[in-house]
Amino acid sequence: MMWFHCTYCINDYKMINKGSEYMIIRCSEKHREMLMEYLYQDKITNLFLIGDIINFGFNNDFQTVFMDFETEIKTIYLIYRSNLVISSKVNKVDVNFIEKIVDEYQIMVINGAKVVMDQVKLPKFKPENCTIAKLDCLSNYVNDRQIERLTIDRLQEVFQQILKVFPLTQIDSLSHQLKTNTGRTFLYYVENEIVSFASSTAECDDLAMIVMVGTLKEHRGFGYATKVVSALVQSLLSEGKTPVLFFSDSLAGKIYHKIGFKDVGKYTIQRKDVV
Repeated sequence: MMWFHCTYCINDYKMINKGSEYMIIRCSEKHREMLMEYLYQDKITNLFLIGDIINFGFNNDFQTVFMDFETEIKTIYLIYRSNLVISSKVNKVDVNFIEKIVDEYQIMVINGAKVVMDQVKLPKFKPENCTIAKLDCLSNYVNDRQIERLTIDRLQEVFQQILKVFPLTQIDSLSHQLKTNTGRTFLYYVENEIVSFASSTAECDDLAMIVMVGTLKEHRGFGYATKVVSALVQSLLSEGKTPVLFFSDSLAGKIYHKIGFKDVGKYTIQRKDVV
């Protein structure tokens, strides 16, 4: 494949492959309808893209959207901070373009459906194959006084506990989710100490992604994660939002299946090795 050259149009930034007629276009508000129509054909797998486009659009400094377009959309590339999300119903990616994005935007995580991500093999990126699961009905409802929903005024205090389990978490990202109502976090307490937590992200009208489910090492094995995830999804379901998550660990899978999640597909997350 030949390299791209760039031409600037009034409204679009286009990268045109010299060896073919397709274009990679930088998307703007005028592309919203066609993008959403494409993504909603597989709304579970495409939840990150749907949620981010609905919530953050096209005109900001932390999100950029490109589409590979011929007579119709072939592939969508969404950059959110240091994350790249790829969607392609024809399972087509342009590795040269991905390499350019990774370099220019300092991408640390690349993800998408497994069948798409199997084509993306970049040095220093290690793949983690996951199962996609969704929940339509909660198996058991919880009403536990030890569970609390995080508020923005307590984020700084709680963040130190989150770092013990997820050391790469960025407080700015969590703060932004809480301020914009695009994510929520539930906490589980034991003797006034936060020992377990679970969050949502990419929330939109009818969907939400469950992320950052964790328990402090010394408090694992007591069912705290099950309770806090149950409280989180109970909150989402009450607002008409279908919870979706990824898991790669069989033990985690058992916890989620017990709550009521059902497997619906395969997903791959590639993380850059920072060592």
